[in-house]
Amino acid sequence: VRSGRRRAALQLRRAGKRRNDRRRSQAWRDILRRPASQTSDSAVLHAISLVRKTGSLGYGVALLERYQHRLATASETLPQRGLVRLLAGIGDIFLAPLLGQIPERPGA
Repeated sequence: VRSGRRRAALQLRRAGKRRNDRRRSQAWRDILRRPASQTSDSAVLHAISLVRKTGSLGYGVALLERYQHRLATASETLPQRGLVRLLAGIGDIFLAPLLGQIPERPGA
């Protein structure tokens, strides 16, 4: 009887998670499809909360940092030093506001 209850509880949790995932996806679509002139401050705040809940922000920061590391490593052999500095600067511009939005990360 207990395993049946556990299985039923697990199924209910999974169904709830799928509903929440669909709601989040729909919320993203609603926000991203609106023209900027029709996007409210509350919609932006909602989008930020979705990013935090899903871990997308941390993933994006990690991805940018990984590519910056690759660029720094490759720059040792590239003759176009100015282009390398430009690309690194662009990465820094994108990372700066993101780093302020995520909690402290181990090893960062």
